[in-house]
Amino acid sequence: MGGTEEVYRFSSPRQLMADFFEDIARWNDEHPDD
Repeated sequence: MGGTEEVYRFSSPRQLMADFFEDIARWNDEHPDD
């Protein structure tokens, strides 16, 4: 995957899921042909 790892500050399951789906959307925008 590449890049650097960052510490994830857990606050709630709801926020974890929101952040996860945001990361997926960003990855899909950055890699449209993958």
